[in-house]
Amino acid sequence: MRVLTRIAYGLRPLARDPSLYNIIRAVRDRKLTYLDRWALLDLCDAVQQLERKRLAGALVEAGVALGGSAIVLARSKTLARPLHLYDVFGMIPPPSEHDGSDAHIRYAEIADGRAVGIRGDRYYGYEDELLKKVRKNFARFGIDPEKSTCALLAGAIRGNASH
Repeated sequence: MRVLTRIAYGLRPLARDPSLYNIIRAVRDRKLTYLDRWALLDLCDAVQQLERKRLAGALVEAGVALGGSAIVLARSKTLARPLHLYDVFGMIPPPSEHDGSDAHIRYAEIADGRAVGIRGDRYYGYEDELLKKVRKNFARFGIDPEKSTCALLAGAIRGNASH
């Protein structure tokens, strides 16, 4: 019964907007996100609940990568709700002493050029002009960030927190 409940719960966003299925599938097929289909459906459901309840506020994503989950968020929200998308759009900064050993190990792998990206692709942090690539990914899904109130904010979130 638990599996059926999870399936029914996970499919709720699709009942409200069936086009989200194609968006999620295309985001995954184009290797634009590390998230699985269920996690993307959870994002859709959370945003749709905010919209249905008419709760005020902005959405924030810290760490945009190639823009896959941000595309799903942008297509799930109303045009009136701001979406602030923070990323360094390049090589990630080194972890601090407050980060766990896993973050230090992963950073060393990235810094040494050994990181592998989504499902075997080139790691996105090695891409030249990553912000431009993310904008192109948005355009492929018919999203103009400015018209959709999606702000792509380059730099560490600590330096952009005033948005």
